[in-house]
Amino acid sequence: AAYERALAEINASLAQKFGVESSALGPWAWSEPFCQEDPLDNQELDTVLDSVDISQASERFYRRLGVDVGPILQRSDMVERPGKNQHAFCIHIDRTGDVRTLNNIRSSLKWMETVLHELGHATYELGFDETLPWLLREPPHMISTEAMALLAGRQAYRQSSLRFLIGRDSGKEMLLQKVEKSLRRRELIFSRWVLVMTAFESELYRNPSQDLNALWWHLVEKYQKIKPTGDRANRFDWACKYHIGLAPVYYFSYLLGELFASAIQEALTQSCGDALLSSPEAGRFLQEKLFQPGNRMSWSALVQHVTGSALSGDAWLREFS
Repeated sequence: AAYERALAEINASLAQKFGVESSALGPWAWSEPFCQEDPLDNQELDTVLDSVDISQASERFYRRLGVDVGPILQRSDMVERPGKNQHAFCIHIDRTGDVRTLNNIRSSLKWMETVLHELGHATYELGFDETLPWLLREPPHMISTEAMALLAGRQAYRQSSLRFLIGRDSGKEMLLQKVEKSLRRRELIFSRWVLVMTAFESELYRNPSQDLNALWWHLVEKYQKIKPTGDRANRFDWACKYHIGLAPVYYFSYLLGELFASAIQEALTQSCGDALLSSPEAGRFLQEKLFQPGNRMSWSALVQHVTGSALSGDAWLREFS
């Protein structure tokens, strides 16, 4: 129901923008064709980052947690250039501290989120107990490193964190409120998109000979409640999604990571008195509870170790629905 309310708001805005009835809207009316991002007010919201150096802002942010990401940024490939991979990722070369990221920074909230996200992976990788055997210096499951990265990325949309990231009083309080409202829409939108990806890949591997484009749009309509306009028969729209070919069977980890991130946020509030990543106390909590164990315990035991309870969607639902 929360997603449907957000979708109604989006459709009303897009219909007005393009001068058509809501029924005429398809995925092409969104800011990107997979409808996994919030399409509303992007250019306006991005103005909060005018004259902000995203790398420097991210470095200041992590310093508040007691983590120096400067060496990571020096080893990382941060800016666009012709022929470069358009994706973003973090890689730990040797499990002994050589962590690097790849980004393609533009002045946008999405890229502020992405840089914070990838550096969240990096701080997780640097936080393993150094006495662990080499084979245990890794996450027990991708949801734990994704939880840290997603929790960090959300700070690009949190009013209090964003004020710190932009390094000044923006004088745009109403705009900052709109940015935080966008986070809620983004979470709801993304939750439905993950269901499309997970269901599609499950069916793809079960029966790769079926009409995959028909399957794709069936799932988009079922979960996202968005219908394509025009005839998409004999097309390969599904194959345009990067992760299907190059990072397969991964998207479900993002949504599980979102659930874990919200549970961690509640645990931070109980332990540190503040749900935001804004203090050395929060940094120590994450270091001791989330990072240091590495792969010494199962993912489910790690969730219990960090939050005091088993993984569930309760904290995420309280936060976003």
